[in-house]
Amino acid sequence: MQNLAAEADPGVQAILEWAIVQHGPDAVPLVTEHLADQDPTVRVQMSFVLAKLADPRAVPALVPVLGDPAPEIASTAGFALGRIGGPDALSTLIGRLGVGSGTRGDILGDAIARFDDQTIGPLTGAPSTGTQDV
Repeated sequence: MQNLAAEADPGVQAILEWAIVQHGPDAVPLVTEHLADQDPTVRVQMSFVLAKLADPRAVPALVPVLGDPAPEIASTAGFALGRIGGPDALSTLIGRLGVGSGTRGDILGDAIARFDDQTIGPLTGAPSTGTQDV
């Protein structure tokens, strides 16, 4: 993990990400720890790794990252949630609709679109529950 955080070469970063992903689900706890890193580049990289791992256990750790004020960090968290899938990821993404504007909304829409038909019920029910800001 430290090597990935310190590496400036995108090609080497990709190889290091691949190596982490090869550990499969066992890598999730270690990767999620780095989502709180002070370095924004590390948070972006870890979100991409979690997207590749696509493990639902990463969803709770990605929720605060989705609200990061830096659009690039928030967008990679949204991308990861879209790749992970599942009801918790979808609920998190729908819950963020209407929060922020511009690019952030586009990113959420793109991530939600990955769920295809699974989104119809939650999206149509969100306004009536009063719990989602859609």
